[in-house]
Amino acid sequence: MALWGTAGAVFLGRSMAKTPAAKELFAAIRKMNLAAKGALVAGLVCAVALGGTKPGGTTDPPRGLQSPPPTVAVEPAFAPVEVRTNNVTLRAESPSAVEVEDWRKHGSSSGGVWFDFEEPVFCIGTAPVFRAHVAANGVLSFNSMHRPPVGAPLPDGSGLPALSPLLAPLGMVPEANWTNAGAASRFWYDSTPGRDLVFTWEDALLDRLPGRRVSVQAELLPSGDFTYRYDFADAIDPPATNLVIGAQVGTNGVNALAILGTNTLAATVWRVDGARVTNGVSIADLLCSNGVLRTPSRFAIEWKNTSGIVPNADTDGDGLSDWDEVFLHGTDPNRSDTDGDGLSDGAELLTGLSPCAYDMDDDGLVDGIDPHPLVSDGNGFGTSALWVQYSFTNATEILAEGYPQYVSRITGDSPTNQVGMRGETRSGSSAHRTLFKLSVSTASLPAGRRVLVGVGEKRIVLNSGGSSVFALEKGREYELVTDAPDLVSFECEHPEPVIIAPTWFSPGKVFWRASGIEVDPSTYHYSEPGASCSFLATCLDCHPDHASAWSWTSDCPDLVFDSPHASSCLIRWIGVQTAWGRTNFTVSCVNLGATISQDVWVTFGEHLTPQTTLSIASPGAFFVNNDDDDDDGIVDWNDDSITADDDIVPLSFSLVQDDPVAGLLTIECLYNASLFRAWTDSSKTSQLSWPVQLAVGDAGSQTATVYLEAGAPSGYANGSRFRATFESFDGTVVRTQETALTAIGISGVQVPSAPSTGLAVLLGTQVGMQFDVSPLGSASLLSSDWRLARRKSDGTYRDWTTAASSVSGRFWTYGFPNPGIYRIAADVSLPGGATRTVHYLRGGLGAYDWTKIEPWNHIGVATTQAQLSLREFAVDQLGRTDFGLLANLPSLNGFSAVPSKGWKCNAFVAYCAMSVGQTVPSTGGHPPFSSYPPVANNWAMGSSIPGWTFLGIGIDPEPGWICGHPQPGGLGHVGIVDYDGHGIAAGKVNVNRMYYGFLDGTCGYNSYGNQK
Repeated sequence: MALWGTAGAVFLGRSMAKTPAAKELFAAIRKMNLAAKGALVAGLVCAVALGGTKPGGTTDPPRGLQSPPPTVAVEPAFAPVEVRTNNVTLRAESPSAVEVEDWRKHGSSSGGVWFDFEEPVFCIGTAPVFRAHVAANGVLSFNSMHRPPVGAPLPDGSGLPALSPLLAPLGMVPEANWTNAGAASRFWYDSTPGRDLVFTWEDALLDRLPGRRVSVQAELLPSGDFTYRYDFADAIDPPATNLVIGAQVGTNGVNALAILGTNTLAATVWRVDGARVTNGVSIADLLCSNGVLRTPSRFAIEWKNTSGIVPNADTDGDGLSDWDEVFLHGTDPNRSDTDGDGLSDGAELLTGLSPCAYDMDDDGLVDGIDPHPLVSDGNGFGTSALWVQYSFTNATEILAEGYPQYVSRITGDSPTNQVGMRGETRSGSSAHRTLFKLSVSTASLPAGRRVLVGVGEKRIVLNSGGSSVFALEKGREYELVTDAPDLVSFECEHPEPVIIAPTWFSPGKVFWRASGIEVDPSTYHYSEPGASCSFLATCLDCHPDHASAWSWTSDCPDLVFDSPHASSCLIRWIGVQTAWGRTNFTVSCVNLGATISQDVWVTFGEHLTPQTTLSIASPGAFFVNNDDDDDDGIVDWNDDSITADDDIVPLSFSLVQDDPVAGLLTIECLYNASLFRAWTDSSKTSQLSWPVQLAVGDAGSQTATVYLEAGAPSGYANGSRFRATFESFDGTVVRTQETALTAIGISGVQVPSAPSTGLAVLLGTQVGMQFDVSPLGSASLLSSDWRLARRKSDGTYRDWTTAASSVSGRFWTYGFPNPGIYRIAADVSLPGGATRTVHYLRGGLGAYDWTKIEPWNHIGVATTQAQLSLREFAVDQLGRTDFGLLANLPSLNGFSAVPSKGWKCNAFVAYCAMSVGQTVPSTGGHPPFSSYPPVANNWAMGSSIPGWTFLGIGIDPEPGWICGHPQPGGLGHVGIVDYDGHGIAAGKVNVNRMYYGFLDGTCGYNSYGNQK
């Protein structure tokens, strides 16, 4: 265990540093070998820097005796390396500090509080700390609670890590008793910008008695170093003697300063007023004289984490070993320039200067730029030409860029040697900007106080408050140092720079990382394989000298780089010849530990620019959706229950891009948009709104399809134009294509020669037929297949047969080769293959028709002219009432008159046949008639009727035949076959076509056999 004092440490004041005795002591120590030092020093010691009379924030020359490097390092370990009594103040709490409210309200003398951290914030040697326990009696323990008895020596045998800034009978006074006790006791915890932890017992009472008010502070650094600060200035009475100040990390690995009971356990120590005392004195003698506190009563003890110190290593490269820096010179082994004056620690020792004092002669010029550092002949403090001249050796470059000086200094309200920053562009180049301004503000300083401010290699000494402006280069990192971080702040008017403020124990830094890379040329076109181009890359916001690790890469194997690790590179394209292509390469560099990259696109091929084509594929024409596919009486256009049908047509858009980019495809209907609907697919699952907009990805070749449907609630949609426009999201590509589509309406087959009473023709007669088309001009686009279905005696039809195929246009003429009654249909086709079937339909029911008559219209084909004559005469009789049941029919054609209440259907048939020149024989007397024509059953059941041929039952009917519907045991019914197979007969009231029994398949047919 190395104890403060057992090592024989000698703390030399500044006033003694230049004495002959001191010089002899230093020389003797330096000449000692390790064995001699080991004999002299039994443990680790600290160098104590005492306050002096000279102002300026300076510290003391080399001082002290220290222990030699141990032969075996004990991990972890501490050593007190310095005691400071000059201008020591407790660090003030920040607005984010946390106060223990329970101690404030209730006070405490033995309680404790736990603090937990998400990441390690301190280390005991090399062991990270995640938890800290703070005791009211002045003990910090880590990861587990440690409560040693007051006054116990260190180590205490517990083996637990603990820091004891002041292990004593302390009392935290509750707020209600502050007035009586004369102490506003508080405990608060804070974290500095440099991530140091600060624990402060403020106005605690020693021995828990009034008049013994003290403040103690422990600041813990992430490195494992720590500082104890003390303020006994407000204590009325001398402090208690039962105190412990120290640190322990275990039973064996302990380096501690122990002040126990009445003895300091030190061979040689110094009082806080600078006087030397010997071992065995009381601690009261260190702080008091004859019961009165010595002045000053504020001091600090700095501790070093020695676990990482290698005896013969020189971490910072200043020519001094780490061990000597810590325990011989009191310098920082991790900083080559401990005092920040621009000279390395080793260089200062060689020239007789102090590595711990930045302005030896106190003339305002740091030793690094002072031509006579030990003679106060300068005029510095940030205002003289000498300061500017020696601080900034690159004045020529600065002047060339428009900066008369590198730094401006403002003292108070009066600008002194103020410099304007005129622009931020490097002279002669727009590729990168190099300078930015860093402002350093210093609080008002007390008389005689000096403050060091260092930015990179630039150092200034200030003796008053104000602000300084440094012109710094972007893309470069600068160290920030000051010996008064509580009085100095660093700021920048730009948000880009990163500023990490320095702390008491560690330097800060400021840097503005590069913002990107500029490549010249920014793009290039390789016209043929083997072509090459030189590219130059410049790091933006960064001087080229501060960009490193240049790299040129590409995923394209056709790009070859001849210098991929430089800022300029010749790139060749070795691909095969093509119309157009595009690829990219990436250039990157490293600046301040960050990688900056830039992608550069290059093109290749025969064409200089990429081609983008937009085309539309459509059938050119399609049918209006005005049919009724589900036969529910609602045309499909208005029928929500109809989904897929043959009237939905695709409108396909093809986009081919040499340089694929994402964008928006917009489809517009330029005419009659209200008569067109668009769908996502042919199943009509989702309707789109005009204009239709479709997002397009960045694939090279893409297609999109919109399904169109046209309707005509009050007429046909005669046609329209559709326009497609593709525009990339970045607006660089716009393509437009239009197409014309004709929406064709087909309403059905018409027979122009057919009269209103229907068409019946003689076998072989040419009949012209047509289907209705809108617009008429679209008929030339159509072709049709015509089909016939012959009617059977039961009212149904035989299978459809094709009478003509691929008939061009809307007209068709046909001479029927076979007699019968025919239903007509046309299958109308568009060039794209869409087909619509239309039928020959009735215009409506006649006045004397059966109300359930089918919608199909027909053409009747007769074998003989006699049939046509008979059918035509019968048609002319429709509506005649004298053949009605209740009418009196006079004698006609030699047949007896038929009075009222007599059925006259046979008389009507006989009358019609004889009226067109045919002979209908009498079948004999039938009371009360002397003669009468054949009755219905005669015609229906094949009874012999001279001159007429019975054709049979169940055969396909022809117009002009006589059909008899049998009624065994009754009269039956007889009529004349019309053009559509229905019978014309005399009914109850008049002559009509209302007897549906003629088409039930049971009728017998007769034909007059000889007349043509």
